[in-house]
Order: sequence, then structure tokens, then C-alpha cells
Amino acid sequence: MTPEHISYAMRNEEARQSLVWINNPVELLHWSMPLLEILMIGGAIIAFVHALRSLAQKNEPAYLYTWLATIFYGLVVEILSYNFVDNFWHGEFTVMLYYNHLPLYIVALYPAVVYPTFLLVRGLGLADKPLGRLREACCAAFAAQMFYIPFDNLGPLLQWWVWDVDSVSLQPFWYSVPSTSYLWMMTFSMAFAVTARWLLWERAVDKGYGWGGWLLSAVAVGIVTNIVSVSLQSPLTLLTQVFSLYFIAGAITTVLMALNTWVYWFRPRCNEGVLDPLLIVFPAAWVSFFVALYSYYTAVIFRSYAEGLSPMGTPAGNYALAMFALVMVVIVYLAPCWGAARQRGVSHA
Repeated sequence: MTPEHISYAMRNEEARQSLVWINNPVELLHWSMPLLEILMIGGAIIAFVHALRSLAQKNEPAYLYTWLATIFYGLVVEILSYNFVDNFWHGEFTVMLYYNHLPLYIVALYPAVVYPTFLLVRGLGLADKPLGRLREACCAAFAAQMFYIPFDNLGPLLQWWVWDVDSVSLQPFWYSVPSTSYLWMMTFSMAFAVTARWLLWERAVDKGYGWGGWLLSAVAVGIVTNIVSVSLQSPLTLLTQVFSLYFIAGAITTVLMALNTWVYWFRPRCNEGVLDPLLIVFPAAWVSFFVALYSYYTAVIFRSYAEGLSPMGTPAGNYALAMFALVMVVIVYLAPCWGAARQRGVSHA
């Protein structure tokens, strides 16, 4: 990669010497960056408040330690990637950590997205049925992927991060997104759903751990999730990096995404819960944020399809897939809550 293709964060030599670096938010490379930070950090705070409230009202520590487990996983996977996988670089945001590699909002992404997704899927009541754990993992992968797709496709266009498009480990690319990014979100969310339920919602509860045992269990979730996720990705990694079978690896990823979608829509349904009203605030804000951004950049995106790059010199993502994913977020996260509220209104009438 030439210096022109590496994010400014990696060219800021002074910031790369510091564990924590603060930038003026009004001087960031793109005006959407501070808005994204507010959105993501706000989502993480909402999830934390929900976890604390659940601990206080229900005396259930599993909520709080699930939130912590998302943080531990995120820190492990991000720091490992910066040291051993040199194929992408984050843009420079207001608060930068770990020698200007890690924006604070990326740390917040994990609890903001994964915490409500885990609770959503847990409320589907699948785990006690035959093959329930596998169904639950597939549903988690589908829901988390729908959340992530608009972000994944818009980020490179607005310079939130930069991919090394020549890296063998990222092939094949679909528009501006490597198929490995879809594969990562899929395997990570599946692994987290199974591991968090096992170590936090079952084992820790059954053993009656004190706070130390709960904390170690949360750390273990972060570590085990990383191990399981990498293991699930390994066969496709071999296809691309050893045998250069990019098309086959991409096709398998597509089939797996379709399978997760199928499992979610045709899952057994019985007395399914809905998200706590507090937790639907972030999905609603997420959809609103990305609908506004995609609307604003619609012309730019379609123009870049014809010209190869946007006027900013950046690639555009898959517009149609992003729109589909936003609709799915509404259907999966928000619509059940609206339906439940409407039913309560009818019953009280």
C-alpha cells in the first residue's frame, strides 16, 4: 500500500507514539465522524444502563457481565488485529487509543450492537429445543449482520477506515467490503451467542460465583469467542490464502449468510419476548442515522458505480444490500416492540 491509501491516523506520527490521543472533533476528516462517535458511544451507554438496571431490579449479574464480555472480546480482537493483521486502518476520530490504531467508538461498537442482539436472540426461546443452540447462533449471526451491513458498506466511502484492497487475506471484495468482513461478523456473533450463554447465563449462575468468578467468566467469554470465531473462519481462510480459491470462498460465505437468514425466518415460534423499550432506542437511532446518510449520499454512490470511485477518491458499498439490511433491522429489532405495545394498548382499551 502506498501512503496515499493508508488512513491519516497511520500517517500521524506524533499520535502513533501515544496510548491515548485526543483530536478536535470539528477538525476530523469527515463531518460524519463525530456523529458516528456520538451514536456508537451512546449505544454502549444505553446498554450499560440496561445492564445496571437489570442487576439492581432483578439481581441478575449476567446482564452486566455480558456487557463486559463484549468489551473484552472487542479489545482482544482489535489489538490482535493491529499487531498481526496489517490489512486495514481506521480513520482518525476524536478519541484514539493504542498508538492511534483504535478509535474509542470501535470499542463502544461491541456492547452497542452485540449486547441488544444477544438479548434479542435469547428471548426467542430456542436454546431448550433440539438443535436450539445452533438455531440461536444462526439467528444471532443474521441479526448482528443486518445491523452491521450498512456500517460496513458506508465506512470506506466516508473514510471511517481503509482496506488494503491488494491483500490476499481480504479477497474477494464485494463492492467496497471484503467477504471476510461478512464472515467475521457471522462467526463472531455465532460464537459469542453460544459462549456467553454457556459461561455466563448457565455455568456462572449454576456455580453461584462471586464477583471475581463472574469477572473471570466474562474475560473467558471474550477469549473463547475469539478462538471459536477464528476456528470457524479457518477453512475459508485456507481456500483464499493457500489455494487462491476466492470465488469458492465468497460463494460459501454467501450460502452461509443465506442459511442464517433462512434459520431466522423459519425458526420455531412460541412465546417470544421482545427487547426492553430502553434497548430499542439504539436500533431506532441507528436506522435513522444510516437512512439519513445513505439518502444524502445516494447520488454520490451511484455516480461512483459508473466512475469507479467517489469524488473523495473512495469506493462505494452495496447500496441495495444496505437498504435491505436497514429494513431487516426495523423488522427484527423494532417491529416486535411496536407490535407488543399495540397489543398492550388494545388489552387496556
